[in-house]
Amino acid sequence: MQWGPEAAMLRNDQRRQLAQAKLHSDAGRTKRAITTYRQILRQAPECTDAMFQLAVLLHDVGELEAAANQLRIFLSYQPNLAEVHFNLGTILMALSRPEEASSSFLRAIELQPGFSDAHNNLGTCYRDQGQLQKALECFEAALAQSPDSLHALINLGTTLAKCNRSIESVAVCRRALSLHPDSPDAHYALGIALEKTGAHHEAIDHLQIAVYSRPDVPEWQFHLAASQGASPPTAPTEYVTSLFDGYAKRFDDHLVSDLKYMTPQHLYRAVRQFSNRSMDMALDLGCGTGLSGEVFRETVRSFVGVDLSSEMIKVAQERHLYDELHVSEVTSFLEGRQSEYDLIVAADVFVYIGDLALIFSQASKALRNNGLFAFSVEANESDSYVLGATRRYSHALTYLRRLSAANGFTERTADSVVLREDHGRDVQGWVVVLEKSE
Repeated sequence: MQWGPEAAMLRNDQRRQLAQAKLHSDAGRTKRAITTYRQILRQAPECTDAMFQLAVLLHDVGELEAAANQLRIFLSYQPNLAEVHFNLGTILMALSRPEEASSSFLRAIELQPGFSDAHNNLGTCYRDQGQLQKALECFEAALAQSPDSLHALINLGTTLAKCNRSIESVAVCRRALSLHPDSPDAHYALGIALEKTGAHHEAIDHLQIAVYSRPDVPEWQFHLAASQGASPPTAPTEYVTSLFDGYAKRFDDHLVSDLKYMTPQHLYRAVRQFSNRSMDMALDLGCGTGLSGEVFRETVRSFVGVDLSSEMIKVAQERHLYDELHVSEVTSFLEGRQSEYDLIVAADVFVYIGDLALIFSQASKALRNNGLFAFSVEANESDSYVLGATRRYSHALTYLRRLSAANGFTERTADSVVLREDHGRDVQGWVVVLEKSE
């Protein structure tokens, strides 16, 4: 974070208190420092130095909402400091509020047109909102001010890749690596860009360097494994959470309008084809924004939704479709549940989970006798699960049938359907309904 306004005029006793707060902060006594700054502000509410330092500490301890509010108060006294608008925008980005963050970065740029980091962060906000052309313009503006900026170069390269401009993406990522040869991030970005062009061997070389340098990043290990043709049991939680937290507000439009997504409707028809009975208790695994909830709600008395992404859950809450919503990984949520549900639905969830053995076992235990387990998978021709180049898992029907038999399920239907489109091509999958045997 970047801070540093001038101190406000204070009485001598308040100056002593301010110095004491700084001592607490410098010594790592953060809670005492926060308490002292708040005491100062109760006595001198216009002390901008205390406001600023309090915002710093609140940010450092993870109280981002409180830090943002403190900066807003500060800006009501000193509205023309570009750095403070920038820092407010950075906090709002961390709070997954890209629209508000964009306003802060735009104000910072208005006050300081050559503010490279503000242009870069504004581009990130636009990219998170799906406005890729605007994002590219911002990254280019950032590089016009700071041609060697690693973050701006990587952001430009990865966004070009999202725009299917793979050759340009590789060129920008090579430039980033040439300027920052020791950067694991540059190696990773170049590896991902190269893979999109089909240069798999060179891509793997760079991904291996990135993973060797930063073995603590599960997402990088996941991408390396996929590039090498391996199929880890599941996608990293951090990867899936990050993917959907940044995708939540435009998820429905993109999925339904752009990708012709119809999986919830396919699942509903498959369930009703077998059973017209009303369901007392139902669970929507990976409920996302509630697309399955919209389809199944009228046939369910009580509906529970669970999803990894807190941002997806926030959108689902606005729909008022579920009686309960939980932010959780699906196997963690299912653990220990016994005979609670008449229906468990999982639409487009298992594309992020390869090994389904645990989920099948948990679903069987969580269902009441004759309860239904309805789910979709992308299809493959093997006899197991495969992690594809899209970083999504596909599953063989033979694999699903083995798990079904091993966990006391009876197959009621397994329909071959088109789940969605991907770059204009149909994605083939299975819609499966299993019944728990008595």
